Amino acid sequence: MAAVAAIEPTILGEIAVGVAVVVALTNEDVREKTQEDVTNAVNKIVEGIKNLAETDKPTDSNKDKFTPEQQEVIKKAKQAKKLKNLTKEEAEDLVEEAKEAGLPARGPGVHPNCNFKETHIHIGPVNHIPIE
Repeated sequence: MAAVAAIEPTILGEIAVGVAVVVALTNEDVREKTQEDVTNAVNKIVEGIKNLAETDKPTDSNKDKFTPEQQEVIKKAKQAKKLKNLTKEEAEDLVEEAKEAGLPARGPGVHPNCNFKETHIHIGPVNHIPIE
């Protein structure tokens, strides 16, 4: 939802500039019709963005995207992230287990130029799992 909220003002701003240009370049009769058409298009885009935000929310139905084996690895990753007590060896094992289950996995690593500077791993949809 945050990603959609960040996109929506940008899209609307670009559309507003386009509307302003069209309005400035057309005569009054054409301008009214064009403005109405563009307003309708903007409203449809905004509605589409809102619908995207609703369908993009995490739900239990997302579990259908993963095999039972992958779900188990993801569950372990979420628990490790919550407890923040993963050793380096356990992290390496979890990364290997995730890869064997067909999940994207990487680490241990660090992002020195980002806000998250702790050594961590990534497992499927679970990011920044810290390592002791």
